[in-house]
Amino acid sequence: VYDSRNLLTDVFQPPKEYLVPKGDIVNGVWVDDEDYQITEEYRFDVSEHLSDEDEIIMCSHVFLEDEQETLRTLIATSTRVLVFEEGVYQREIQLEMPADYAFSSPSCNYVMTHSRMDSPTELRSLRINTLTGEQIRFSTHPGDQMEWTAAGLHPQDDGSLLSLMRTRLSFFDTHLNLLNEIGISYPGTRVWIAKDADLIFVGGITLSGFNRQGNRVWDLSDDINWVTVNDAAISSDGSLVGVACRHSVFLIDGQTGSSILEYTTDDLVGHIMISDIGDI
Repeated sequence: VYDSRNLLTDVFQPPKEYLVPKGDIVNGVWVDDEDYQITEEYRFDVSEHLSDEDEIIMCSHVFLEDEQETLRTLIATSTRVLVFEEGVYQREIQLEMPADYAFSSPSCNYVMTHSRMDSPTELRSLRINTLTGEQIRFSTHPGDQMEWTAAGLHPQDDGSLLSLMRTRLSFFDTHLNLLNEIGISYPGTRVWIAKDADLIFVGGITLSGFNRQGNRVWDLSDDINWVTVNDAAISSDGSLVGVACRHSVFLIDGQTGSSILEYTTDDLVGHIMISDIGDI
């Protein structure tokens, strides 16, 4: 599956080679083929660590904010998580139960998995610490069937969790205690989380800001003339939120929720990026 930049964004069979382009324009681990050339610097072979029986359910990478900008890569299969740094194998974590879905935190410190298997305890999710190997079994939705949107789980680097499903948004603390739940009536709802601030933007048929405890801090649903949120972006410090709504772009003050500016175009705005200095 290729995106608009002709980058391979998903795979359905276990490949033998992975490569990771460096830069903010991509967000994942890509599979090499004859038509897509990448400098050897960002290519590494994981074939000795994978077998034809492995079902890959997630690939993720990050350039760590250290002196070397170390490249950390995670490959999750249905039974284990593989950790690489600079393309060198570091460790393997065997999952305590099979997984059908996996999501990583921004720095790849944590992986959250979920299984469709029936469980009398409803504890079908795992939080895996990729640095220590610790695994905690928990439930993201006790008593309910799995009804995630495409966004699914949003694990954070401190071990907390935001769980987005078709009917509600759930906030969990670092001990995986449920802090708050927000009802959702629109299945296309998405979330964007500030990297270094206590702000979560929720866009669907509402335009709202929440803190990490699940408290609504502002709401613009009735103040902005919009149809639906195509995309959004949030600065790392949470001070600015950019929202693309069909033919309009809004810049919002992340602290107060007040609208700073609105830009209208004849073109359909599908994607938006925002820098920490306010450029959209």
